[in-house]
Amino acid sequence: MAVRPITRSPLLLLTLSICLALPALAISTHILSIFRAEHASNPWWLPIWHAHFNTHGLIATISTCCIIFTVDVISIGLVVVENKTGGKVSNNLFLVHKSWTDDYQSKMIKWTRVACMAVATVAALIAMIMPAVANAKAPSKSDTIQTWTCHWKGAVGAPQNFGPLCRESVCCYLFLPYVPCLLLEHNFSPKSSPVSSL
Repeated sequence: MAVRPITRSPLLLLTLSICLALPALAISTHILSIFRAEHASNPWWLPIWHAHFNTHGLIATISTCCIIFTVDVISIGLVVVENKTGGKVSNNLFLVHKSWTDDYQSKMIKWTRVACMAVATVAALIAMIMPAVANAKAPSKSDTIQTWTCHWKGAVGAPQNFGPLCRESVCCYLFLPYVPCLLLEHNFSPKSSPVSSL
């Protein structure tokens, strides 16, 4: 069964949103796992001054990317359900009742999708804002893994993974600004609204 053109765009946008959130999730998880594995034994991670590092931005990125992935998968399911059920009319005695039920289901699916996308958009904005605020405060109050590794990557005797960690922590946030754009485009595009066939 061919996918109707009306739902091709939402599926594409949601898939792109997932493809942008997953690399950010993988990279930030990798960075945090390296920090947790090395901070107690590597003197470059200041094991006696562990509170110096602010990892809230990374944890927020991991959490919000999980939320984005989950609600995008739910939204894809809703789009597929709407695609399969939308516009079907059976010739029976309860045509009026069925039409009202189909309209109600279509509205419920639409508003559930809007709610999912609102949650994902807020999550993406949090994932961008929290690390930016933490990086802006460094090093006056505390360092983030990004500011620390990028500052010391060229120092003599610095761990070899500081350079890759610096690049990864910078690249991690390059994916996220596009997620709200895709989600907002999905919500407000005329193609994403339910269409009932007569």
